[in-house]
Amino acid sequence: MKTVAQAAARECLEEIGWQPGPTTPFLPRHPANGPVDLTFHVERATEAHHVGDPTELDEAAAIDWVPLDDIPGLIRSGHVNDGFTLTPLLAELAGL
Repeated sequence: MKTVAQAAARECLEEIGWQPGPTTPFLPRHPANGPVDLTFHVERATEAHHVGDPTELDEAAAIDWVPLDDIPGLIRSGHVNDGFTLTPLLAELAGL
């Protein structure tokens, strides 16, 4: 069985073509408390290196590095508007 860290690294590599450095657990999330027994685990990496093009071409509309200070404006403008992305970004901005 793969660990959460191994799964997160694999997904990053497949979906964006970057291999994250060591990851640490950041935020477990429960996107549908009550009706569904489901937990998402978000890992944090503070470094990564580019390996190549993504192999899962239908996973991301765009791949770009964005300064953390730009995130509130992107949220306000509607460029970041889905709960799967908003939850960890807002937790990061809150200093969790």
